[in-house]
Amino acid sequence: MEELYGLVLAGGFSKRMGRDKGSLMFQGKSLAQRAIDTLRAAGISPVWLSLRPGQALPCPHPKVLRDAYPSCGPMGAIATFFEHFPDKACLVLACDMPLIGIEEVELLVKKRQDPAAVVCFQSPEASRLEPLCAVWESVTYAPITQYIQLQQLSLQRFLQAQPIISLQAPHPERLANLNDPETLARLKNQEQG
Repeated sequence: MEELYGLVLAGGFSKRMGRDKGSLMFQGKSLAQRAIDTLRAAGISPVWLSLRPGQALPCPHPKVLRDAYPSCGPMGAIATFFEHFPDKACLVLACDMPLIGIEEVELLVKKRQDPAAVVCFQSPEASRLEPLCAVWESVTYAPITQYIQLQQLSLQRFLQAQPIISLQAPHPERLANLNDPETLARLKNQEQG
């Protein structure tokens, strides 16, 4: 198997949240730092932080990849990773999934096998996959590039055309995304309650 690096996605435009998600605080850390720490605690190293061009650092971190395709969403960030590391695999973790823990990361790594291009969780939402907490193998580099050239940016559609391993998450509620201030407030209240 290829060497596995970490890739924390924190370069989105956060339109629904209204401010940069990576710098939002949750349980005493920024969301970007929480994701970096989760991957490191699971033995993933090095961990790269994906940001859009010109975006301020949401946390101190020396390994930053500036998105070469900032208008292409997460697919562009993954393509940027493979442009820099074409012979590596990456464990992608979106910074706005703060409930993901070591258990989920270790399960994804454990289930890697040929010829799977991606190992991901089945989303709690019916018939969807979770591409932003997943292992992406380097064989996805060429097809991702083709999708970007064609402006086909749906990761769901991309995964449907790839050999994948889809897993049931041990704790499906941990796949929750923080997409808006209300969700962030609700999660913070649950932690306090």
